[in-house]
Amino acid sequence: MRSMAHGLPLGEFLVVIILVGLSLQIMIFDRYEVGYSPLALLGLPLKPLRDFAVGITRVHSLVNENSILRSRLTELAYENAVLRQSLKSMLEDSKLVNFAKDYPDTLVFARIMTYLDRRDGGGVIIDKGSKAGVSSNMVVITPAGLAGIVTKISSTASHVRLIDEPGYRVSAKIGRGGYTGILSATPDGRLLMEWVAPDAKISPGDTVVTSGLGMIAPEGIPIGTVVATLSEPEKFSKVVEVKPFEDLRHLEDVAIILRKSPDFSKILDDMHS
Repeated sequence: MRSMAHGLPLGEFLVVIILVGLSLQIMIFDRYEVGYSPLALLGLPLKPLRDFAVGITRVHSLVNENSILRSRLTELAYENAVLRQSLKSMLEDSKLVNFAKDYPDTLVFARIMTYLDRRDGGGVIIDKGSKAGVSSNMVVITPAGLAGIVTKISSTASHVRLIDEPGYRVSAKIGRGGYTGILSATPDGRLLMEWVAPDAKISPGDTVVTSGLGMIAPEGIPIGTVVATLSEPEKFSKVVEVKPFEDLRHLEDVAIILRKSPDFSKILDDMHS
């Protein structure tokens, strides 16, 4: 059996009627608030569906906004990191430039290329060698203080033994009283200053600098501060533990003093020849 409406089957015609009715209910519900019009009651059965649809739309919008915000935060974090690194580089460059102006000897600045394991001799490799005027026994420093000494060189790189590694020794003095001694490293990396006068008045926090004696390093280069005074009666002297000003395990840039320290092994050979 067919209806008279455009020749549609009766079942399809009823579905169209129902859909039209539901559409009218939704429009009525949107136009009138419940409690102000009896027609609004027709839309009540569809209110949960409408609320659900609105909620889905809002959630989708919030997800999009959250994705946009996260992306922007990532961009800002990257920009902040770039700015911080640029500022750090500017400060470091400024510090090195001022350091070079204040220092009386010619300096060559170098970057740390790698740290060597103590089993491989320890120390660091820097990116300056003989082409830059660097040679063995030259003193290596940072704006904070003494770092080490050049031991081996090539045309474009050098090996530097750090002051906290066994085998490095330098004459030092404690600034306030001028008490001198020999600074060297223990196997575990501590700095000990030995052969200090037994009656020396030394306190934690006192500054330790190079003494200039022995001609290994120029006088007055900062080394560190006194941590503690140890007693070793059999040596008839005080032993002073020193904390270096520079964190020697996290160096990035150093400077080499282009004033070669004497090779004492050669001097001794000449004396015995």
